[in-house]
Amino acid sequence: MQQLQFLEDKSKYSRAEQVDEVTTQAPVFTTSLASVQIREGQRAHFESRLIPVSDHTMKVEWFHNGKPVKAGSRFVETNNFGFVALDILDAYPEDQGTYTCKATNALGEAVTQANLTCISKGAIDQGTLHEEALAKLRHLEQKPQSAPRAEEATSQAPVFTQPIRDLHAAEGQPLHFEGRLIPVGDETMKVEWFKNGVPLQQANRITTVNDFGFVALDLKYSQEDDSGTYTCRATNQLGQAATSATCLVQSRESLMLGSQHEGALPKLRQLEDKHISRPEVQETVVTEKPRFVTELTGPTNLVEGQSAHMEARIEPYPDANMKVEWFHNGKPLAMGSRYRTVNDFGFVSLDVLSAYPEDSGVYTVRASNRNGQATSQLNITVQPRAALIQESQHPAALQKISHLEAGRPRPAAEQAPQYERPVFGRPLKNASLVEGQPTHLEATLTPVNDPHMKVEWFYNGQPIPQGHRFKTTYDFGYVALDLLYSYPEDSGTYMCKATNLVGEAVTTCNVGVEAPRLEGRAPPVAEFTPARGQKYGGADHRPGKDGAQWRAVGGSGESAADPEHEPRRGSEWHAGK
Repeated sequence: MQQLQFLEDKSKYSRAEQVDEVTTQAPVFTTSLASVQIREGQRAHFESRLIPVSDHTMKVEWFHNGKPVKAGSRFVETNNFGFVALDILDAYPEDQGTYTCKATNALGEAVTQANLTCISKGAIDQGTLHEEALAKLRHLEQKPQSAPRAEEATSQAPVFTQPIRDLHAAEGQPLHFEGRLIPVGDETMKVEWFKNGVPLQQANRITTVNDFGFVALDLKYSQEDDSGTYTCRATNQLGQAATSATCLVQSRESLMLGSQHEGALPKLRQLEDKHISRPEVQETVVTEKPRFVTELTGPTNLVEGQSAHMEARIEPYPDANMKVEWFHNGKPLAMGSRYRTVNDFGFVSLDVLSAYPEDSGVYTVRASNRNGQATSQLNITVQPRAALIQESQHPAALQKISHLEAGRPRPAAEQAPQYERPVFGRPLKNASLVEGQPTHLEATLTPVNDPHMKVEWFYNGQPIPQGHRFKTTYDFGYVALDLLYSYPEDSGTYMCKATNLVGEAVTTCNVGVEAPRLEGRAPPVAEFTPARGQKYGGADHRPGKDGAQWRAVGGSGESAADPEHEPRRGSEWHAGK
């Protein structure tokens, strides 16, 4: 009980009451907030230190532009033992302004403030996020600078080995000047072209070439003012050389377009005007109205997708004023790629390609001229096809495909063979055996190739049981039964029965199995110990069942049986039961 009272005593576990310290000083910021300038997305941090540090009643508040700072995951305030701080994560441009920290207790308050400037990013961020990677990219993009080559010294002044030649061309033809110059490997050589002493102006039709001593000037087409003197001047450090040629461009106005043989001109015109004129054919005047020599004929029953061809013959012909029109169900035939009409020297026809069910109806052809008109009609019915086209669209190809898929023709089935009823050519033979010897019975059977032949073995009219001693054989007309070792109870009648679709056959035999005789051997003596409390009266010999004799030997009993008279005698012994 004392231990329970000791454990239940609460005074041991109660904390000592702490007396709050009395605030003796108003808040004072020993360090002021510092202004911060950052870029959008960076972190802003304001911090300051405040006394007294152990005033539990002091309250610290933060303001943004005179309003309390919003509560959020981006704003983290800290007030820890005189250390006050404000962190703004991922600053936005709207976060900039004046931030004020206000500390208040029972004796007064203190305030400190600072400014935050946040530089906003553009709508598209053009800066790099990986400055180091940018430097590597710029280094890789710089083309390798080849080592400076030493310039070969010029050893010869320019010399034109082949000067340019004069040209004569008609207005519009191209102009080409070319020459050859040495030395060919002088990189300081400068080649210039002049026309009438003035540098040749650059133009899209002017092309200059300076390639390994070969110089050329090409004008794609010439004009009249291109005539003049062209000069090619080559200059290097040791001197200069020049070659000139004259170009004459003949204007189109200066071309002689008039005839140089006035007497021949009339003859040429006479030959050109001489031609065979066609005789004027007078138009035949038709005085009769149209009539159909052959009425409109064509197929009347079609299957969807087939084409329809209608034709007729009209007289009179030729009639330049005859007009042929086609109608479908009384309305003019619509124009389309499926409809083809022919009107040729009295023969008129209409072809409807790929007919649809809506093409069914009455088709009318009307021929009219100044004297009258005639009509002929034909009724056509188009049978629609099923929604799914199951017929072959290419019957000829279908036959080939069917032929390929059919493969090689199979040989004709052979006629079923005619079987005969079973016949035992050699029957079973009787057998006499001694116990323990194997038994072998065999026979021959025809027909030998009958797949429906069934062979069964029976013993005394009962099917031979399954067992490891019994082995049956049926191989191409040979039937056999083997018993691995025989017992006297295996004696009896054995039958082999063969059955097929035509009939059956049976062969039988007798098998005798004798038990072995014990000759020249003493009869076995069985000894036993009598049960507790059992006495035999000390008799030496007592008759047993079925003439068996037994005697007691000492405290045991023994018996002898004569096997000669009872070959299958069985002896049983019981100990008091």
